[in-house]
Amino acid sequence: MPDPTFITRVLLENYKSIARCDVELGPLTFLVGANGSGKSNFLDALRFVADALRSSLDHALRDRGGINEVRRRSGGHPTHFGARLEFRLRSGQRGHYVFRIGAPGIRKKPRSADTPFISAPVNMKPASSGGFSSTCTKKGPRSEAS
Repeated sequence: MPDPTFITRVLLENYKSIARCDVELGPLTFLVGANGSGKSNFLDALRFVADALRSSLDHALRDRGGINEVRRRSGGHPTHFGARLEFRLRSGQRGHYVFRIGAPGIRKKPRSADTPFISAPVNMKPASSGGFSSTCTKKGPRSEAS
């Protein structure tokens, strides 16, 4: 029997081409958007978390070319990237997993794990199949395609 733990919401900040992203997930979710809008980077963020938990954070970063290839490059020069994954367990209990990773040598005041770092949700529309369709937003230039 598959593991009934279910990710219900993903919030991303400064991950590759994604400035901020807040996506509520249903049993069937479609990511819809133009080429280069961040769909592949959204999925890679989920793979990043899985890789970091399965092996190590260093391994997950190294596989992606290091922190400078993972954190978003823009005019605002973000020094960190982060994610919050909300989930539901088989028992019905809810929980979340949060991380924020900064570039070496740069110190900023950390956020509380209970404080969402994403303030503007992405517009969600129910899809005809009962899932959700959504897109993540990106802001500012990026030196390479997503």
